[in-house]
Amino acid sequence: MVKEVSYKELKEIFQVLGVLDKLAAGLIVEHIKLPELTQLEKMTNRLERAYIVSEVEKFIELNYSIHETLWDSLKNKNDFLMKELNYCANQVKMCSYPLTSTFKNPKTMKRSMIAHKEIIEALKSKDKKKLEIITYDHWVPPLP
Repeated sequence: MVKEVSYKELKEIFQVLGVLDKLAAGLIVEHIKLPELTQLEKMTNRLERAYIVSEVEKFIELNYSIHETLWDSLKNKNDFLMKELNYCANQVKMCSYPLTSTFKNPKTMKRSMIAHKEIIEALKSKDKKKLEIITYDHWVPPLP
C-alpha cells in the first residue's frame, strides 16, 4: 500500500528544510572551496537549460543534486545536520505527485531558478546573510 502525500505535508517538509538549509548555508559559505563552487555553477547551468525547455522532472532531479552537493560540504563540519537534510530531501522525493504538480507551474520553476542563481552569487561573494535568506525562501514556496 502506498501512502498518498498531500500538499500540506509537502509544505510542512519544505518549512523544515528551509530552516535546516538556512543553518547549513551559514556553515557552508565559510568553507566552500573553488572546485565545489565551480561544480555547483555547472550544475546550475544545466538546471537553467532544463528550466528553459520546461523539463520538469529533470529540473527537480538537478535541483536535488545541487542541494545534495551543497550539503556534502558539511561533511566533518556537521554530519548530523547533513544527515537530517538528506532525510528531509528523501521525504520530499516521496511526494512526487504534489512536487511535480507544483513545479509544473512556470512561476514556481522560475522562482526556483532565480533562487539557484542567487545562491551561487551569494556563495561567490561569501555573503552569509543573503545566502541564508535566499536558501530559506527557496524552500518555502507558496503551495496550493
